[in-house]
Amino acid sequence: PEAPEVELTQHQRDILRLVSLGMPDKAIADELKLAATTIGVHLKRLNKKTDAHSRTALVMRCLPYLQA
Repeated sequence: PEAPEVELTQHQRDILRLVSLGMPDKAIADELKLAATTIGVHLKRLNKKTDAHSRTALVMRCLPYLQA
């Protein structure tokens, strides 16, 4: 799928980078010093923004953001 034309917050970019490394929500939360529920909220928003229905689809659709 083509990269979405969306704006991502810095937290969303950070979370996306860690998701791309295969980290679970709890580990991402620990790494970023955020609550696991906050990570879940960011992931839901990312999925909605990109129309992704899985972590894999999310990473694939946002590869350009990871390379920036």
